[in-house]
Amino acid sequence: MTAVVKCKICKAIHESPIQSVLTEIEFMKAKEKSELFENMWKCPKCGRMSMYTSFNYFWQEPHS
Repeated sequence: MTAVVKCKICKAIHESPIQSVLTEIEFMKAKEKSELFENMWKCPKCGRMSMYTSFNYFWQEPHS
């Protein structure tokens, strides 16, 4: 499982550059503490930058 975001421009789902959390419980604690707050990420698909807050991150099985 991994923390992912959905690109605000092209809607592609990709891994978050923040991967310090190893479990879903750690992920939820990080969101509650606002550790995932106002980060700018570049989408690997479209190359556009978007700002993401804790509400934009979710936990998902990695694609194989």
